[in-house]
Amino acid sequence: MNVDRNPLDPPLPMASDPTRPPFPPDAALLETIDGGSSDARRELAEGRAHLVVTGQQPCFPLPLGLTLQKIATAIALAARLREEWSAPVHPLFWNGADDSDFEEARGIELGRAQASPIGVSLSASQSRKGAFVGDLSPEAAFQELGELQFAAERLYRFAPLEGEDLGRQQGRILREFFAPWGLMVLDARSEALRLAARGLFMTYAERREEFAAKLDVAGDSIEKHLSTRPLRPGLGERALFFLRRRRRVLPSLEDYGRELETRLNARPAELSPNAALRPLVQDRVLPVAATVLGPSEWNYHLQLRELFPLLEVAFPKPCPRLTAAWEGDLKRGLVDEGRRSSPLARDDHPLADPELLVELAGEHLENWRRGEWTRFQLPEDPRGN
Repeated sequence: MNVDRNPLDPPLPMASDPTRPPFPPDAALLETIDGGSSDARRELAEGRAHLVVTGQQPCFPLPLGLTLQKIATAIALAARLREEWSAPVHPLFWNGADDSDFEEARGIELGRAQASPIGVSLSASQSRKGAFVGDLSPEAAFQELGELQFAAERLYRFAPLEGEDLGRQQGRILREFFAPWGLMVLDARSEALRLAARGLFMTYAERREEFAAKLDVAGDSIEKHLSTRPLRPGLGERALFFLRRRRRVLPSLEDYGRELETRLNARPAELSPNAALRPLVQDRVLPVAATVLGPSEWNYHLQLRELFPLLEVAFPKPCPRLTAAWEGDLKRGLVDEGRRSSPLARDDHPLADPELLVELAGEHLENWRRGEWTRFQLPEDPRGN
């Protein structure tokens, strides 16, 4: 196994004890969380359990490789903290089915054993501005994949059930794939989630101008050091979308404050956070001990770090996700390390083995604690068979 070691930000070691006590999520919110053992759900309901959370939006037709690597890292980290803290700690996946980026969700490249990758996608006719990507229908497009004989048998193991939308399909796939570890999945389209976040939304509304200003100042600072800006200027001014017929919309800046107050008082379930506020929602409504982040999310959190205390939310311990690639992909033109592809499309893909993923994630965490961030490159036969 080839391993590249590259510096990231200095590791933030996990505390010997939790940074805040656990608390029970809102009962209606807990009811919408799928998966998890009966013991884990009881521990959450009783306010005794911490969570390690990671997330990603769904993508047709299968969860991305980076999604699998994020979850494997959350599972490995939860197990480690459970042992170190002698306390219940469980992994949870935030299924970003409320995202509205159709182009990111519509399709991926499928790797093939003896040929170059092939792109598959949902029809552009399904695109609706501001609509939840989780609401997309994968059934018809999945049927068309039957023409791809190289992948048909493998893919149909993951086919959507009758009437199942993209968000529910991918949540189910991930729960089943990581079932031995009791993965919990929260669909971010949940109305109970938005209602549970009403207190945070109200605090944001009260401090909206300060939130927006601090967010932009932090963005300026990061841009000087990284030559990139994680969150664009002005994003904090309207950090809550309004929902109309399951679509995200934004009033003009001039009308936003007044309309936001009206929504908060009368229809709080019709508010949905953007990228600047979503991480704070997660940590306000769930007992998050740590969060597993991809590179872009890591930079988001750097920019948001001072915004957490402004809105009275505890900042979670961040941990970078496992990053692994397979030589079999690289030789056939898939060089994206799972950002636009899924190992689940191939029977012979080592990263379609959840046990190997969790094993690699454990090694990744060991290296991270030593101050190193590891990029794994797996040979054709990583088990040496």
